[in-house]
Amino acid sequence: MELAAGGTPTEFNLSGRSIPDPNIMRELATAIQDTGVDPSLLVVEVTETAFVGQTEAGREFAQRVRALGCGLALDDFGTGFSSLSYLKHLPADYLKIDIDFVRDLTSSETDARVIRGTVGLAREFHQTTIAEASRTRPH
Repeated sequence: MELAAGGTPTEFNLSGRSIPDPNIMRELATAIQDTGVDPSLLVVEVTETAFVGQTEAGREFAQRVRALGCGLALDDFGTGFSSLSYLKHLPADYLKIDIDFVRDLTSSETDARVIRGTVGLAREFHQTTIAEASRTRPH
């Protein structure tokens, strides 16, 4: 919140357990009010797999995030088994393409095709795509 209150666009991850928890939205709304942050500078990231088995709660969560004026990103997009259904049911603003597709983009035609397809889908849903930056692999 401090970063966003200073005018810096800020993204933060929430756990899938946060989706059905009404206290999370109250805490977020309170933090926005207390800091005076412009909520359009905030993007809530939730992995698409966090919505598995809780589509209706996910839809309500997404609507509450957007009602606060924050953006919503589906993180690690493309790694779940039901990605396309989430595009249909969740009003996300951003799709974060998982690093597994981005890492070998210049040397893998398969990864390039997946990314081109994902970008095309996102455009049809008026969403912005974000390519994940590298992260450390677990040992």
